Amino acid sequence: MTDPPTRRGHHRDHGNAGTDNHRNDDIGALDDLQHGVESEGPELAVFNVEDGTAEWPVLAGRINVDPYNEDAKRRVPHVNLNVFKDEVMECLSPDDFAAVIAAVRAHCDGLEKVHAQLVQARAEYH
Repeated sequence: MTDPPTRRGHHRDHGNAGTDNHRNDDIGALDDLQHGVESEGPELAVFNVEDGTAEWPVLAGRINVDPYNEDAKRRVPHVNLNVFKDEVMECLSPDDFAAVIAAVRAHCDGLEKVHAQLVQARAEYH
């Protein structure tokens, strides 16, 4: 079990002191050690049949480094992007993350066209 992040975004594995400076890295489960920085996503009002309308964060990211993970991709800085609720894109490299950003940006450009059409439809509506 991992404790909540400290102010620097480090997670302490099983409460071992010294994780911020790796003083006690040889004690405990090192595969639980993570460093990270949170990036909040905007909260949008979303309707769900079970919950009604509620504010949910979207596109919240976290830069992680898991220095003792068996997976080499996780031992270097990477992003875990929480797209919505429990839907996560894990272990994105800088190139992967740039591709996601470009796709979201292109989609937002398309949404701006839909918005313009909506404004026009409202102006013409009787």
